[in-house]
Amino acid sequence: MKRGRTIIIILRRVRLILYIGLAGLASYWLIGRYRIWLDESETFTIQSITIEGNELLTDQEILQLAGYSDMTRIWKMAPPDVADKIADNAFVEHVSVQHHLPDRLSIQIREKAPIALINVKGSIFCIDREGLVLPSVLRKRYDLPIISGDFKGMVQVGSHARGEAVHQALTFLTEIRRSMPELFGEISEVVVGHQTGLKLFTKTAAIPVWLGKNGFDWKIRCFAAIWKELIIQKQRKMVRYIDLRFRGQVAVGMRT
Repeated sequence: MKRGRTIIIILRRVRLILYIGLAGLASYWLIGRYRIWLDESETFTIQSITIEGNELLTDQEILQLAGYSDMTRIWKMAPPDVADKIADNAFVEHVSVQHHLPDRLSIQIREKAPIALINVKGSIFCIDREGLVLPSVLRKRYDLPIISGDFKGMVQVGSHARGEAVHQALTFLTEIRRSMPELFGEISEVVVGHQTGLKLFTKTAAIPVWLGKNGFDWKIRCFAAIWKELIIQKQRKMVRYIDLRFRGQVAVGMRT
């Protein structure tokens, strides 16, 4: 009696194992077929890609960076991988990629923005705060200061401008835009390459302002105070120059 019961238990266990094995094989087959369906079904072929925020790069350039081609399945373009590929481009500051199942993809770009224009032998380029030379957007009007003067080395789109003088100008412009954005809008030109340091010209009355080579935080505050007072007194057109080269010394030359 006991032996017969043992045999029954063994048979039940064998049958259970067989059921589990068959279920596993069926699941494996179904998963395999599902993967094939995902890879081959036209349902998941990308039909639409929305690209926003790009000016420097064309839509086609972004698609090439993303690795897109006709008949690409949406599963083949994982958002983190696509974002990493696009972010490798020197002109891209940030990128976000999202799936919209079953067949749409959206890409949002934030490109590096110019802080100034740079005049090299009559050719005008855009330049960001890190010194990266950016392509200009056709028909776009840039209301930015121009950096001009004596540059060392070649300036080329996609590369960084070299030279201490250029980076001094960028440091100054970055700081004044951060701390005094309204004053940043008053700057027309920053001239580099002088032995005495930077010199800027204001938009109003084209007043030359001598800045020297360092200590820009103090000089920006001093310049802002002088400019505010000149506005109050309505005397900006009477100023010949402002000299802030030496800390603690301020010279304002007036027209007679």
